[in-house]
Formats: sequence, structure tokens, C-alpha cells
Amino acid sequence: MDELVLLKIHLKSLMHPLLRKTLLRIALYIAYVMLFAWIFTFIEKRDDSPHNIMERMLSGLRMDMNLKYNITDNEFESFVRRAATVAETGNELDWTFLNSMGFLFATLTTVGKA
Repeated sequence: MDELVLLKIHLKSLMHPLLRKTLLRIALYIAYVMLFAWIFTFIEKRDDSPHNIMERMLSGLRMDMNLKYNITDNEFESFVRRAATVAETGNELDWTFLNSMGFLFATLTTVGKA
């Protein structure tokens, strides 16, 4: 027991107090960022995948186009293919844990005037 206490005292005397304070602050900063990255991910993450959202949108569009313009399924598929070449759907960045951490590091380390 005494040897363990002596070892702790010896290790404590080896580390400069300023270094110990700096390492503690860095550890707390990283823990803070990880906590809020998890919170951002939890709040901003979507329940559906982009593929499911796209399928629902296409289904609704198909019904609307069929009712309004009375087009066949083949005509609709042709329209969708041409429209897909113009705009790509479902490629937005999702709020993953790493994206959230990157956002928080950028936010917390940005220096500017208020």
C-alpha cells in the first residue's frame, strides 16, 4: 500500500502542474465535443434513408402525374429518367457522429468578433 502511494507521489512530482492542467483541459474539451456531437447526431439524424424518401416521392409523383396528365407508366419512367439526369436526389450529407464532431470543432475553434 505504501509503495503505491509513493509511486503516485513520485509520478505527480514528475509532471509539471501546468502540463497536468493542460492535459485535463484537453480531455474535458474532447469529452464536451463528443457529448454534443452525439446530441447533434441524435437530433438531426433522419429516420428514413434517402432511398426510402425518394421512393415515396416517386410514388406520389406517379399518382399525381397519372391523375393530371393521364400518362402511362412507360412515359412516366422516361420522364423520371430525364429529370434524374438534371437533379440528383438524396445525396445530402447526413448528420453522422463524425460530421457532428467536425461541425463542433469548427464552431468551437473559430475566432471572430461578436
